[in-house]
Amino acid sequence: QNQRVSQWGDVDALPARLGWTPAFQPLWHDDVAANLGGWNSESAVAMSGARFVSLTGPVARLERAISSYFLDLASSKGYVEVSPPLVVSRTALEGTSQLPKFEN
Repeated sequence: QNQRVSQWGDVDALPARLGWTPAFQPLWHDDVAANLGGWNSESAVAMSGARFVSLTGPVARLERAISSYFLDLASSKGYVEVSPPLVVSRTALEGTSQLPKFEN
């Protein structure tokens, strides 16, 4: 079992602080995104393999906004942004005609 090193806030007081009624059941982030119609793991798996997800509409915009906010915040504190190559499978590159044309 993991040992708790530190704790911040009062998890038991959170529902009252947020105004949740006793009937309210919080959802995982992927369930919220799926309920909004912006989460599609099946299409992402077909493109890139397991453990990827495709975001659309307002969910994709939210992800971009959160990323931009935190990159701006970190950059203001000296962080240097890096844009690494994106990971895609060979099948995805063949399906978009990038392979074998650019294989070498």
